[in-house]
Amino acid sequence: MHLDSIRMLPISTFRLSYERTDANRKRVGVIGPELAAIIPDAVDIVPKRTLPPREKGGKPIQLQNFPSVNEQTLFMMNIGATQELAKLLSELEEGVDDQLSQIASMYGEVKQLEQILSASSDGDGELRMREAAAKAEIAKNEMEMEIFRET
Repeated sequence: MHLDSIRMLPISTFRLSYERTDANRKRVGVIGPELAAIIPDAVDIVPKRTLPPREKGGKPIQLQNFPSVNEQTLFMMNIGATQELAKLLSELEEGVDDQLSQIASMYGEVKQLEQILSASSDGDGELRMREAAAKAEIAKNEMEMEIFRET
């Protein structure tokens, strides 16, 4: 839930039109109305906000229904998204560990079957049958290992 919301947030570069000290200063962040569309609780609407004039002796700037980003809410959403990522990472690591275990087990079976094959070179009928079964088992294990590699 948090991660999906954070993924959808557009990050913008902008200048504040009411900036007094450095009108050319670029800022990076989220824009209140865009944020409100995705995470409504992260935007507070300030009914009336008065900013000092840009120039000395100028008129104060009056803003009505100003969408103000609630950075605390946004920060907590980010923590939630980070926790979701940590959980996903743990699940992926567990899956990799399981697959490595299965591959190791299959590798052990292949080695045993190879030993059976090498012992069956004396022409005995039973050993030939074991050899055919071992070859089939090796082929099966190799196919399973290939499937694991693809996932």
